[in-house]
Amino acid sequence: AATTSLSASMDKSMVLWTFDDNQKMYIDKARVGEIGGNTLGFYGCTFSPCGSYILGHGYEGALHLWKIEEIDDRINLIPQVINSGHFNTVEDCCWDKHSGRYLLSVSTDQTTRLHAEWKRNGITSWHEIGRPQIHGYEMKCLAFIGSNQQRFVSGADEKILRVFDSPKNFLENFARITKINVDEDIQKAQSLPEGANVPALGLSNKAIFDNNENQTTTTTTVMDDDPMTVDGLYKEGFFKAIVLNEPPFEEHLLQNTLWPEIQKLYGHGYEIIAVASNPSGSIIASSCKASKQTDAAIILWNTNTWKPILRLAIHQLTVVRMNFSNDGRYLLSVSRDRSWSLFEIDETNFQAHLYKHISSNNPYHKRIIWTCSFSHDDKYFITGARDQIIHVWRVNEKSNDDNEHPCEKKYLKLNDSVTAVTFASRLIENEKYFVVAGLDNGAVLLYTWNEQMSWQYLTLIAAP
Repeated sequence: AATTSLSASMDKSMVLWTFDDNQKMYIDKARVGEIGGNTLGFYGCTFSPCGSYILGHGYEGALHLWKIEEIDDRINLIPQVINSGHFNTVEDCCWDKHSGRYLLSVSTDQTTRLHAEWKRNGITSWHEIGRPQIHGYEMKCLAFIGSNQQRFVSGADEKILRVFDSPKNFLENFARITKINVDEDIQKAQSLPEGANVPALGLSNKAIFDNNENQTTTTTTVMDDDPMTVDGLYKEGFFKAIVLNEPPFEEHLLQNTLWPEIQKLYGHGYEIIAVASNPSGSIIASSCKASKQTDAAIILWNTNTWKPILRLAIHQLTVVRMNFSNDGRYLLSVSRDRSWSLFEIDETNFQAHLYKHISSNNPYHKRIIWTCSFSHDDKYFITGARDQIIHVWRVNEKSNDDNEHPCEKKYLKLNDSVTAVTFASRLIENEKYFVVAGLDNGAVLLYTWNEQMSWQYLTLIAAP
């Protein structure tokens, strides 16, 4: 067999070379690579152990896989589906509020990624099927807005919040890949854009509408085909509506799966840290970095008008996490000042007031409180902190002197900082609450709890 070698280049191409005995030199037999996009080229490449596949890795941790097919004296390279994901710290994630059909995550790699099931021939596997936001700042937080629309809000290392709507092309491809019926969503999306594009030197995803419709767009979608004109040489829009029956390749993720940005929310003086939405999607709560009480204020936004309605200035330092109760009546916030606050929300009149809180010098949490969550029935909420302690509190029990007490018989002390904690969405055997806690070292611990039996350890999922 002829000697074959593989090379990768920063010009976005990979070349398969075979040695020609007659010419005594290597001849390129096949060439593959990315076309368009804003990425750099390939950093390296390799053959699979069986020699039937080639793998390339490039900028932003992307992997590219091709299958080698030899037909007569010709080599064909067939692109294959391969897993992809974040290449830096994941800061936040949330499930689609409409029965959890997909998962959205944000990372310091400056992207928002959408993960869902790929169903084919009785096989199911999880893949990245969309990249709604490719930003110029490190992403920090996100939240879905309501359950009757595919819309989310995200915050990054900047002072503004950005709101995104799903485009038609994504919904159609999502239905084909996951085999989930989204006809109702597609029907609602008839007036929405086909996709989105980020202009050169821009940070906002601009909507791109179907060329056949009489719509005005914020980006140039119809350009001069003459390559000698400026528009022909430097096309601003990379988006092209595509039909997908399998998870998209990296070049499609970069160019064809962006969601259009529909709104920017201005109001914070420093970089965004946390955001939350109530169950109905009518109110958004957000917070930013802060070193004094005025900057630590939580801003409540009306999603009908996209205007701020209230500033809740209770905490002294950065509010790092917020959660609305499942019935939307309460908003819980935890802060770097070692305190938590519970607000009562009047959704009808867009009002809120402080219901109860603990002070910074409370005896229960001695370090920053990182995380909080409501139980599914809204009877309890839970807090976890850097001091490695988890406490459970009653929602409706209120003291007269702001000296709130946890309701558990014994608090839970773990072996590392608690960075995430949540209740499961239902009770399990013997009327117990199911609690999952994530630690700073990457471990995930599973417990049951109720007021009578306190904490009972189930199992540990160790960090990889």
